[in-house]
Parts: sequence; C-alpha cells; structure tokens
Amino acid sequence: MKGSGLAIWEVIMIARHFDMDVERMAEGYPYPVANIRAAITFYEAHREEIDQAIEDNHFTYEELKRLLPNAQILEVSWEESGEEPKS
Repeated sequence: MKGSGLAIWEVIMIARHFDMDVERMAEGYPYPVANIRAAITFYEAHREEIDQAIEDNHFTYEELKRLLPNAQILEVSWEESGEEPKS
C-alpha cells in the first residue's frame, strides 16, 4: 500500500481483523482511509491472487520455529505496553 511499506496481502490480513471496516482500521493504524480503501478495492479486483499470497505467507509457530530456530513468542500485557486496547 502506498506510503506504508506493506504489500496488499499484508494490508488485507490486517483489514480482516477489522472485518474489512476501513474506518475502524484507520483508527488503529496510521494509514489514510483513502489508501486503505484503495487497497481493499485492489483486493476485490485481484482476490484469488491476493488470497494465495496470504496463504503462502501463513505460518504456524511450529513452522516458523523450523525455519527460524531462535524464534520466540513474546507476550506483552496491555498494562506493560502502556497502551489501551483498541476495539
């Protein structure tokens, strides 16, 4: 997505966590609504290709651990991060 450093498939993965709601996503991420909307429009025109990219880049922790033996899961509570959870 322009100006974000993210590929469209990454934007769509994030957007899915917001039920593809552009305004809600824009509240939680520093990207302009117009850019998010453009990414979703592009996705709708190229759904099969982007869904494949998402699938190709989905790894379980066990799969990542095989690829990156030193990988660790870090858990941070909202209290420790100093941020409020966004809904």
